[in-house]
Amino acid sequence: MRREEFPVGRPDWENVIIEEGLTYSVDGPHDTDHYWNEYAAYIFSPQEMDSVRAQAEEMHRMCLETVEYIASGAFGTLGLPQAAFNLAVESWNRRDADFYGRFDFTYSGVPGDPMKLLEYNADTPTGIVEAAVSQKTWAKDQRLDTRGYAHWGEIGEAFTNRWRHIFAPEITAGVQPVLHLAHVPSDIDENNEDYNNLWLIAYAAQQAGIKTHMIPIDEVIFNDETKSWEDARGRAITNLFKLYPWEDLVTDSEAGYDKLLFAYHGAMDRWIEPAWKMFLSNKLLLAALWDKYPGHPNLV
Repeated sequence: MRREEFPVGRPDWENVIIEEGLTYSVDGPHDTDHYWNEYAAYIFSPQEMDSVRAQAEEMHRMCLETVEYIASGAFGTLGLPQAAFNLAVESWNRRDADFYGRFDFTYSGVPGDPMKLLEYNADTPTGIVEAAVSQKTWAKDQRLDTRGYAHWGEIGEAFTNRWRHIFAPEITAGVQPVLHLAHVPSDIDENNEDYNNLWLIAYAAQQAGIKTHMIPIDEVIFNDETKSWEDARGRAITNLFKLYPWEDLVTDSEAGYDKLLFAYHGAMDRWIEPAWKMFLSNKLLLAALWDKYPGHPNLV
């Protein structure tokens, strides 16, 4: 692996990335310090990319095996209310379908050196716009193919395939699934980071033949008369993808979401991500991994 400079930026690139949905590269209208770097990229050999994929897949397998250990209560309730921990255990025992996650690794760039896991953001990862769209168009606009390079990224296709897999029963039966996707309200998400990441997830679902409705998280409403979930327009919510942490939902006693979730979690066909993702998004996962796999080369 090496870091290579590309000193010639694309014309009007700042507006290009905004149009692609990367509206959060700067913190505000007066900030000029971009998160997006137009002028450099990391170059990997095909062998290195195969190794990255293999290590990530191995780490994901280990994390899933470690969920069983955490669900046993070996680390208490992870700081969660007991009812929330029980909800996660029940969700895991059913093997409720999950969608995606993001590993944070550190890597020396030296061939043969293992990556080291810093975090598994398995519940509410963003970074999709830049990884699935902006990097790909940057590589295309820079004509990297003429220099012998290829862009390595499969997020968009993988998302669509995953939605097809999750909703296979309905699709196979010829019934169009309906999916609500909830994001934080605009007064919290001033740069539209949540919204634009969610839009891409919704787009991938649409490519899989799924009808989508995007709504703010505070428009996920429980109808006490029908004992069912619905949106602000009265449409039934049977499948919900929420870009909002489970840890916040299950401790939201002020709005009463916590008690509703504990009592009526089963009134929803699918919660995506599922409640058992609380086991993977908690930092105690790192300690549990070390307990199960002491000295593993990918662990700190």
